[in-house]
Amino acid sequence: MPLRRTSLATVVAATLVVVTTALLGTYSIITYRSDAKRQRDALRGLMLVQVDELSVALALPVWNFDRAQINRVIDAMARPKSVYGISVVAANETFGRVRGPKWKIVPWDGKSAPADMMVEERPIFFGVNKIGTVRLLVTPRGLQKDLRETLIRIVGTIVAVDILLVLCTYLVLWRAVVRPLTGIEKYAVAVSTGGKQSDVPLAAPGFTAELESLRACIETMVRQLDHRYAELKEQEEFTNTAINSISGIFFVQDREGRFVRWNDTMDRLAGADQILRERASRTLVHPDDRAYVDRKVAEVFESGQAEVESRMKLTEGLKNYVFSARRMDIGEKQFLVATGVDITERRHAEAEQKRLQEEVERSAAEWKETFDTVTTPILITERSGAVVRVNRAALELCRLHQHQLAGKQIAEIGAGEPWQTAAQLINYIAGERAGTTAETRDADGRTWDIIVSRFSTPNDGSERFILVLWEITGIVELQESLRRSETMSAMGTLVAGVAHEVRNPLFGISATLDAFHEELSQPGYAECAATLRQEVNRLIHLMQELLEYGKPPALHIESGDIAEVMRQAVESRRTVAQGAMVGIRNEMTGSLPTLLMDRSRLRQVFENLIDNAIQHSEPGEVVRISGAVVDHAGRHWVECTVDDEGPGFAPQDFDRVFEPFFTQREGGTGLGLSIVQRIVEEHSGKVFASNRPEGGGRIRVLFPLADNGMSSMKAINHE
Repeated sequence: MPLRRTSLATVVAATLVVVTTALLGTYSIITYRSDAKRQRDALRGLMLVQVDELSVALALPVWNFDRAQINRVIDAMARPKSVYGISVVAANETFGRVRGPKWKIVPWDGKSAPADMMVEERPIFFGVNKIGTVRLLVTPRGLQKDLRETLIRIVGTIVAVDILLVLCTYLVLWRAVVRPLTGIEKYAVAVSTGGKQSDVPLAAPGFTAELESLRACIETMVRQLDHRYAELKEQEEFTNTAINSISGIFFVQDREGRFVRWNDTMDRLAGADQILRERASRTLVHPDDRAYVDRKVAEVFESGQAEVESRMKLTEGLKNYVFSARRMDIGEKQFLVATGVDITERRHAEAEQKRLQEEVERSAAEWKETFDTVTTPILITERSGAVVRVNRAALELCRLHQHQLAGKQIAEIGAGEPWQTAAQLINYIAGERAGTTAETRDADGRTWDIIVSRFSTPNDGSERFILVLWEITGIVELQESLRRSETMSAMGTLVAGVAHEVRNPLFGISATLDAFHEELSQPGYAECAATLRQEVNRLIHLMQELLEYGKPPALHIESGDIAEVMRQAVESRRTVAQGAMVGIRNEMTGSLPTLLMDRSRLRQVFENLIDNAIQHSEPGEVVRISGAVVDHAGRHWVECTVDDEGPGFAPQDFDRVFEPFFTQREGGTGLGLSIVQRIVEEHSGKVFASNRPEGGGRIRVLFPLADNGMSSMKAINHE
């Protein structure tokens, strides 16, 4: 039921009545209380005068004990209406008068009296003697009656004034205020219910300037409101058009999760009924994403904004949306304003791209693994020669890290081979040549076949060079060994036949010399016989070396200590060294790995090397023997070194040192080092000749070590 409103006239009249009544009532109460107090004080003063007069008037009658006179005095003093009763006590007798039922004076014994009486008592003196007591009882009954009448007159006056005031006020307000306001009210009601301003007449001009100003202000306000309403309507249409033009989702939610506003896209994808039913349960959100979305919504209301991606269950199916949400504060209320963009296709594309990327990465990893598995060093360079990519074998060869090698020029990787030749080949094919090859040898004696070819990258067509470093040391050594073996085999067969044919005549000559020993000891023949025997012995030694050189290999392989073999060889050659006055020093202080060897053949190797060093040393010089484990050509070797302090090797002789019958020493056979090379190669080893920096020759013998520290063999127990 609508609340009924009170009219302005009633409010004003009631206000005036209340105020007037309050003022007049306050004044009347003050006046009433003042009169009541004054009359009460006057009554008490009269009572005091009366009781004093009674005590004086009764002194003589009481002294004379004149009862008739006492009664006459009491009757006379009890006449005022305010006197309720008088009692006199004298000579143990009581004389009194009191008001009866009709307010008549009747005798009284002075004992019982109402409680609301005003009582005053005085002693009666005759001279100085107290002869009795008089008590006066005065009732306020009359006073209260007068006060009641006064109060009635005051209340009546206030009521009359209020009625007169209400009538005057209402008449004035009706003409000056109420009637104009009623017209304004009707106008406002008509406008508020949808009527046009021109269709609703406004009240006549007001009686007062204020009402006239109010009327004019209301008309102006209504016109402005109409104009503002039209603007708001236009803005609302503009806002709706702008919101609906958003291709993605747009919506506004309150803190409880209710949708307040949304665009046509949201309406089409989710359905208006579903949106209106949507609450904080977020049924449009995929169940797996709801907890995450709740956290993000809370973040928006706390921090003011957030980005969230979730899957939405829409009429078109499950979609991926990314939302940009901000908090909107209107007064004390907070709202969430969000726009969403469909990224389903993007996510599908990203998933496909990720799959392709993983496939590419897997292929790249497989290619890299394959690239790194190739044991041949491979480098990819730019046209300028800057390194782009290398495999693991190339890194091991360069002894650099990937980041150190990237961008480095080929010529800057190393000052020696094979890098300098590779750099020259790259510069060569940079002149629009398809590719080229070259062969070179590095400082460690390894032989490299260098292949350079060009190609273009598929993405941008930039030119690249592929540099392949193929170590062919084994192939070259095998070819040289095969060629040397063929030569040595043919030569050995020839030499063995010649030695066999020459040996019998030599034995005959030697036997003849032994038979003619006595005759040849005669003076004049001894010197010739000694020379003849020396030359025969030299030929016999040569035949032994020729037979040894031509003898096919027959190794007896066993595990042995190379250091012990070298020690035995040193001890066996000390006599020869002492005869030549050459020192021999074994400088091997530690142990060496065990090798598979033919002990006797390796001992012959070191005996030949020590003999060769002694033969090239002057008296007083020293031959040194040493051994160690070294890294050579990418693997571990046992290196045995024989050094002398002689003249060393001529630079032009290094390539011929190990050739059969090559010697620079007078009386030498040229087979000692050839036999050494043959035996060392039978043990899969290598032998090198060089000069010491401080002077003298150096022969280095290297035996390869297998992974378990045991030497490997190419030929075992050839029979």
